[in-house]
Amino acid sequence: TWHGSPCWPPDGQFVLFDATKARFGAAHIFRIAADGRDMTLKDLGPGRVPSLSPDGEQIAFYFSERDPDDFKRGVWVASADGTQRRWLSEGVRPKWSPNGKSLAFTSSHEGEPSIYVLRGEKRERVLRESYDRIIGPCWSPDGKRLAFVGQRDGASELAIVGAGGEKDSFRVLVRGRVGWVPSWSPDGKSILFWKKLDDGSYRFHTIHPDADADPVMIKGQAGQFNSDPCCSPDGKQIAFTSKREE
Repeated sequence: TWHGSPCWPPDGQFVLFDATKARFGAAHIFRIAADGRDMTLKDLGPGRVPSLSPDGEQIAFYFSERDPDDFKRGVWVASADGTQRRWLSEGVRPKWSPNGKSLAFTSSHEGEPSIYVLRGEKRERVLRESYDRIIGPCWSPDGKRLAFVGQRDGASELAIVGAGGEKDSFRVLVRGRVGWVPSWSPDGKSILFWKKLDDGSYRFHTIHPDADADPVMIKGQAGQFNSDPCCSPDGKQIAFTSKREE
């Protein structure tokens, strides 16, 4: 009934994603070859929104209140084959930093949703803006900033903030019907995201993180609903979810 949240390994040879035949809380993490030649799925066990560490040895993921009762809610890590699982922190949608030493995620454990970075055993809040909901962060290639989508005042925003919570690092890039977690290009020059258009379709766009420019829609998109884009390590491909007639 649903699959999404793809992520790439450093060599770009396969894609990890989550999928479920029932409710979202029943999702498992799967692995499949990126070239499309071998459609064999490898089930890595329960979990949602996988993030593979830069060395390819660990997967970060999460369980929420909608997930099975036998899993503690929060951020988890496991080995690359889905075994040796352990709980790390409260929170959802974790993402590994480019150097593999930190995890960024969203949590409401202090009373309102915000973005936190876990470095070793130290958890630091890096966002001071107030939002009704924050979907999840992604890292810039240099590890200095985080892009995220938040919701407040009845609208969604694509914004960036310093990964160390630096003063005056917060900036809103796009306001409107923006969807879920964005993806930073490997060269750091653009952020890939998706939003709903006036005709009801969902399309991928890019925007420069530092220039005062409007988003640019990627040409040649098919299907009515395209979501969850994730740039490949070489920047030449995009893994994404799409709902199409065929």
